[in-house]
Amino acid sequence: MGAAAPLFSRVRIGRHRSGAGELRLTRPELFDRVWSTLISQLAGEWGLLDQCLAKVCRRLKIPRPPCSYWARRQAGRGGRRGLPRRSERLIVDPRLRTRTFKHDAQPDPHTRGRMAETLIRHLQTLARYNRLANNLLYEACAKVGDEARRAPRSASFGAIHGALSHVLKADRIWMARFEGGQALSTGLTEVLYEDFRELREARGAEDGRIERFFVGVEEKIFEQTIRYVNNQGRTLSDPVPLLVAHFFNHQTHHRGQIHVMLREAGATGLILDMHRLIRP
Repeated sequence: MGAAAPLFSRVRIGRHRSGAGELRLTRPELFDRVWSTLISQLAGEWGLLDQCLAKVCRRLKIPRPPCSYWARRQAGRGGRRGLPRRSERLIVDPRLRTRTFKHDAQPDPHTRGRMAETLIRHLQTLARYNRLANNLLYEACAKVGDEARRAPRSASFGAIHGALSHVLKADRIWMARFEGGQALSTGLTEVLYEDFRELREARGAEDGRIERFFVGVEEKIFEQTIRYVNNQGRTLSDPVPLLVAHFFNHQTHHRGQIHVMLREAGATGLILDMHRLIRP
């Protein structure tokens, strides 16, 4: 086990009534003050409500002395608890004099690593779900026949076949960008493959590509941004976590539309619930 992360908690609490300026305390310093002076007295000195200062202690996990502590302390028997470790910084806005809080510290490296691992596992689950859901969707599309797939519909891209092609096109664009390349946001309405079997084969290959990418993705990608030109000709720069969320959300959005069109075409029994595909 490595050494514990150093404390860097710091609290900014109110202003002195004398106008002496902003009071800044480290978390251990606040702990010492809370165990040496009544909360109500401290709050009065610092121009805060009692409840506000008490909530600061709760949020920073600073234990407060019980009522009996002050009598024991006066009698010379007042032992106090230790301060639990914590590496979070909390700021209290003194202007509001209420219970407004803002975290402004970054997690320590160990916590960031655990957060990244959790995110990556979640994205791997989404990539797996995407493949499983598309397998079922394309199987249902195959059953309704080519005429039903190409029949005009009121949903996006005019027909089942067109919507399937659009999702594949969009996935290819975003995957190229995630892999470090460039791709124009053009041709979003074009039909990539007229033959359904070719479209289905290409979809399977793309889903495999997506799953392999997220199995091997590294944490550092989530600290990056991607600069690209969208389908309106605007040059944009967005953080990778936001774009990955959009990527999977876009798939789900259009799968829902295609599901509705399949029902209009007479398909039944198609279930795309994530929890039942991941844990059948």
